[in-house]
Amino acid sequence: MGDFWHVLLGFSATLVVGLGLSWGSIRAAARLHGAISGVDRVSAVIAIAMLQIALVMTGLAAAGVLYRWTALPSMLALSAVLAFFSGNRPSVNMNTGILDSLKEGLRDSPSIMLVMLPGAAAVAMSVAWALTRPPLGYDALNYHIPLAAHYLQSHDLSLFHFPAYYDPYPYFPAVGEMFTGWAFLLSGDDLWLPLVNLPFLALLILSLYGLCREAGAGRTASVATAMALSTVPAVFNLLTESYVELPLWAFFLAALRWSVHAARRPSLSTLMLTVALAGILPGIKQVGLVMAPLVLVFYLALGLSGGKSNESRPQVHAVRSAALFTVAILVFGSVFYIRNWLATGNPIYPYPVEVLGIRIFDGTPGLSERAAATSLFAHLDFLWESGKLVRAFLGRAGAPNSSWGMGPVGALSLALGFVSGAWALWAVLRRRVSRITVIHAGLFLVGIVMVCLYAMLPRSGSFVFSNVRFVYPGVALLAVVAAGSVVRTRVPEAVFVVIVLLCQAAGLLFFTNLPTTWWAMSAAGFVTICLFCGWFVFKKADGQGPGHPPKNLPRSKKAALAAGLAVLGLLLVFPLHSARESNWVAAYRTPPLAYQFDFTGYAPCLQALEENLPKGTLALAGTRELGGFVAPLFGADLGREVVVVEGGRGPAGARLKTGGAMDRWYAALVRADADALMVFLPRDAAEATPESGWAHGAAARFREVHRSSSCELFMLKRGGDSSGGT
Repeated sequence: MGDFWHVLLGFSATLVVGLGLSWGSIRAAARLHGAISGVDRVSAVIAIAMLQIALVMTGLAAAGVLYRWTALPSMLALSAVLAFFSGNRPSVNMNTGILDSLKEGLRDSPSIMLVMLPGAAAVAMSVAWALTRPPLGYDALNYHIPLAAHYLQSHDLSLFHFPAYYDPYPYFPAVGEMFTGWAFLLSGDDLWLPLVNLPFLALLILSLYGLCREAGAGRTASVATAMALSTVPAVFNLLTESYVELPLWAFFLAALRWSVHAARRPSLSTLMLTVALAGILPGIKQVGLVMAPLVLVFYLALGLSGGKSNESRPQVHAVRSAALFTVAILVFGSVFYIRNWLATGNPIYPYPVEVLGIRIFDGTPGLSERAAATSLFAHLDFLWESGKLVRAFLGRAGAPNSSWGMGPVGALSLALGFVSGAWALWAVLRRRVSRITVIHAGLFLVGIVMVCLYAMLPRSGSFVFSNVRFVYPGVALLAVVAAGSVVRTRVPEAVFVVIVLLCQAAGLLFFTNLPTTWWAMSAAGFVTICLFCGWFVFKKADGQGPGHPPKNLPRSKKAALAAGLAVLGLLLVFPLHSARESNWVAAYRTPPLAYQFDFTGYAPCLQALEENLPKGTLALAGTRELGGFVAPLFGADLGREVVVVEGGRGPAGARLKTGGAMDRWYAALVRADADALMVFLPRDAAEATPESGWAHGAAARFREVHRSSSCELFMLKRGGDSSGGT
């Protein structure tokens, strides 16, 4: 890492593939039919680009050919096919149309620039801070990044055997992890890892804005709602880490938003985008198996009650739509379920599947009962009476892992959204139907289902302070309903916007750990200056009539501008790469407040690995003491392959009568082609890790190179004598 050609190749690959991906996505988005705003077309570009990445990565992995030299050209080829398939002459001039749409909106409501300011500055701070440090999120280090690393190293979808503390990890659907893998493929290391979720944040904001507008909210109220929801503490924590919740929520909200388009003005292009966005949901998380049908029901309800489906037989329309959604799920979201089915005979292994009391698929005995016992419903009385549920929902700033709650914005959304949605539902039941009322009632019902679904999820009760984040989709939809209901009341839009901004500010200041590094503060200042200048320009232009259409620059100037930006990016990427490299171990030695997990003891272990095994195969033992610190063991450039090879545990001081157990364990190390062994030591002095004793007792096989309070590192001697075992 740090090699000039390595950085140059990674930046060049990012630039070329990024341009190709954008080209195909823009061409496809331009062909979407209907009266689609510039904002919606931008969201379509992002959605189509992300769908292409998911399709290429999972397709190549399923075929067993996931390499850098296959993935990047395949992406360019798919984008080219998509561009040419879209026709020679797009139906919309994307550049002019989008710019005109944005200029018109900002002319009419220049205050939008100021409303965006708190959220945009907070996002800039978070991203700028994360660019120079390694990943720190617990689940990202625990299994999201390790899954992506394993698929890249194995080049297929083979199962990765995790440490023993949580067996279901290898069987999780992992389309979301493919976006992390894509970031590694572009640069050849973790340089772009903090930016993995940035496109999904943009898609989420644009989708929320579009839903608010469909619900009847004004521009300023829609922007305020979307920006406030994008910076609740939970989203802020997820933004720069390789969690998959942001892709899941962004695709879900985008699917709901495009289902409104598809129901109002039916066209094959908008319907295909809708079903693709819904179809990918089960591939990201198992909860997507419920979210995708919700999108289908919402789309059908809109079409039957207020859309223009032009379908004389609603039953036929419903069957056709369900068939399209099913095909989309098979294409975008089924590959990991098929993998599990082939490997275990159960698509959602290890959970058993029963229908009407009939066992369809076997799983781990008693797992469903144990999972249900950890849900919010199972702990509701205690959590409510103790006040933990309310505190978790609001969140808290501080150790151990900042806030995963919804903050004051979430509380406001629940209160106003429930009242507004219930009123809309009552109006629909009384057949006082309008298009906006149907949208309100539909979003309200979907939001309530998502809140109830959160309460039934495993570990939503036993780990309420971190898993409360899964209520976000329900809260976001209730917020949309609340924003749309403002126009039906006598409350001025400005009052609603001020209340939302105050709640957003309170959430950022009192419920979120904002980074305060010099680089983060500089990024926030730069964004602030840009938005203030934009507000001043559009405020001055307000009332002067429509502006002139944007002039096209000559090709020579476009080329010069593009070349200048590329050179600037290249000049910035080298110091950025060096900063990440220098912070690789230091960030774990002194983690920031927002991520004060018990990782500090592992920093010496990681340092020893970097010095003794920059590349090779690392075997792990004693992993019950690992505590989630898995991803860094692969290395920043995934130079180390990680395997778990354990022999057992015993009481401290006991001379284990192995009866050949040590030899079988060593044979497993040889089969894994291990170059080194890292043994994690127990915190409890009453226990011992057998592998440590075996390695110390076989000097002909193992050479100890590091020992600390947390771990021991041994290098394996090739062809070592088998004598000396305990």
